[in-house]
Amino acid sequence: MKKLVSVIFAVLMTSLFFQGCKNSSKTALLQISKQTVFTTLNGIDAVKAGMMIQHFKDFKGRDRSPMPTSVWFSIETINNIDTLLHAERKTQTETDTTDGVRIYFVSDPSISTTQLKTSVLLVSTKNDDSFKQPQSRHRDYYNHQALFLNSGATGTISYGKTPGALLYETSSPCSLSDNTCINYSKHYVNCADSYVWVSKQGKDTVNTISEWFDLDFISFLNNGLHKNKLDGVRIYFAKGYKDPLYTNEKDVFVLVPTINDNGTHKDYYKCLEDSKKWFDYDKGELCPFNCN
Repeated sequence: MKKLVSVIFAVLMTSLFFQGCKNSSKTALLQISKQTVFTTLNGIDAVKAGMMIQHFKDFKGRDRSPMPTSVWFSIETINNIDTLLHAERKTQTETDTTDGVRIYFVSDPSISTTQLKTSVLLVSTKNDDSFKQPQSRHRDYYNHQALFLNSGATGTISYGKTPGALLYETSSPCSLSDNTCINYSKHYVNCADSYVWVSKQGKDTVNTISEWFDLDFISFLNNGLHKNKLDGVRIYFAKGYKDPLYTNEKDVFVLVPTINDNGTHKDYYKCLEDSKKWFDYDKGELCPFNCN
């Protein structure tokens, strides 16, 4: 499932609405390209993306000590993704509508099959009621028209400790003073649990393929970043989610907003302004059980 810490996001409440174009503090409006590109939302060619997804599926069972991995995305990237998906939704029918983003665990096909070089892919999805369990009703698609996708891969990949990634610290960064939210989301994961989950990752093989997030969540995240003058989101690999559906703890993503701290993207664990929600989330749809 997607997980966030105190201030981490994963799946959004469907009652929240996109306000990107109405918020004057948002970054510049998306530049649309006349040329269609087939790529992930973080700028990876669709063919290469398929190879990375398959490589991870084929060899994740051989990597018994996965590298602790986190990927940071700028507020500009999150805003571009949110704006693009809402623009695409306006041109679609009710039965073929953009509904969210699937985050994949992936690995570099050119690297060893026993110690994987891991990362993430962000892939747009449409609703598709023709799918039945264990398949997800959210179908991946890669065709887009947006100039930001022409510039290549986005996201800063880090392995292990990196400045600002506080969930990798020797001691927990969590504080009771972070607990300022009143009505937190069902997707909320508190800071303490997130710290434990991140510390567990890397001690056994990864048992999840992907996690899906609703488009409303992406909009909520985008709005929260802008309202609180934050600079991006860090996605951590983690393990620890428990659910009656699963016989063991599942690998998940923990999403943590970040703030610019003298040039460092520092994890931010406060409640988002006006949101009444923690910025630590998960509990999205996991694969297996919900797969493309």
